[in-house]
Amino acid sequence: MTSRGVVLAGGGLAGIAWELGVLVGLREAGLDVRLWDCIVGTSAGSVVGAAAGRVHGLDALLATPWTDIAAQLNAYVGSLNPETVARINELWFGRPDPPDQLMRAEIGRLAVAAHTDHEIAFLDAVRRLVPDHAWPRSLVTTAVDAGNGSFASFRATSRVDLVAAVAASCAIPGVFPPITIGDRRFIDGGVRSATSADLAAGLEVVVVISPRGRDEPSNDRQRREVDHLRSTGAAVIEIRPDATAAAILAEDPLPPEHLPPIIEAGVILGEICGPVVEAGTDFS
Repeated sequence: MTSRGVVLAGGGLAGIAWELGVLVGLREAGLDVRLWDCIVGTSAGSVVGAAAGRVHGLDALLATPWTDIAAQLNAYVGSLNPETVARINELWFGRPDPPDQLMRAEIGRLAVAAHTDHEIAFLDAVRRLVPDHAWPRSLVTTAVDAGNGSFASFRATSRVDLVAAVAASCAIPGVFPPITIGDRRFIDGGVRSATSADLAAGLEVVVVISPRGRDEPSNDRQRREVDHLRSTGAAVIEIRPDATAAAILAEDPLPPEHLPPIIEAGVILGEICGPVVEAGTDFS
């Protein structure tokens, strides 16, 4: 039997909505990623991955009170330190290559200094997106150690609370608080890679679902990861938003009322891509 995996990239609340729609569309086309060998979720993708890995999880996420969640998360924007955010973004996106470990450690230091007492509130918000706390067997989430900048991945065998692992993967530095796991604190896995498609190495077919446009800085890292997977003989199918969805995804911040249309755009695209994914044909 062909081994298959799906990689779900970061992309904020809008990315959650669009990736959710794509997976629902693939399911409508007869493909259930819950049965696949690996689900790699980074940042927004970790939320969708946690849903995709369990029975009825996608439907539960569809029923999320999006307006309430958006309001709860957007409340953090009012407390942002513009200078800290600017410095983090300079380290994160200011060079062609992604941040190395030393830069990631500096980003982590800035993130820890920016937030001291909001971790519980952020965990509560993520818990509303991940109501089932049982680890899906195939899910892998990503994060970055805020103390030393090292890369971390969590799965069922890691014995880490699922909500904490997802929150850590979503903890955008300078925006959301770093998350405590054990005696360490962690920030968004996207600081290292928006996709972490390299974690799907060894699989025969890998579907990379990313809400980011091809001209965004993170695309270079994704391209290198995809090229490496292909060099090992894997067939890689990349699914990205069409022009209509991309225009909505580009809105910052995205009004909550635009989330249902972005879900629907994802559903349509997932249904269209279903036959290509089913065939396991290398495609981008």
